[in-house]
Amino acid sequence: MASTCNTCKKYITHGGNCQGPRRTLLSPCLMFEEDERGYVATKKVQIELHFGVSIPPLRTFESGWEYKGNPVKFYSLEPLEWDIKRCLLICKVKADVFEPLICKEEPIKIITKIIKFRETKQ
Repeated sequence: MASTCNTCKKYITHGGNCQGPRRTLLSPCLMFEEDERGYVATKKVQIELHFGVSIPPLRTFESGWEYKGNPVKFYSLEPLEWDIKRCLLICKVKADVFEPLICKEEPIKIITKIIKFRETKQ
């Protein structure tokens, strides 16, 4: 998978139908559209489900759940324990979340100064 696919709206991990470039990874993709949300990263985290909250649907970004303002796609929920005092079900979750793009630093501009020396007569 080319690095541009990680940030494309049409790539399958973002909810589109594109499986990646068909020919070679070196040729540019003509369907590329950059996703402003970033790239999709798979994480294992713990979440707390309150009493009365429905379990999120699996394998879709259309779940209504968010992480840092971006939608989350859940793959698996594994219950760990009940917190009876707070009425919570604590689960271990494998999910796809959007991570912001790492900003490319601008190249450092080198400032050059021309220094002229004068010869002195002795």
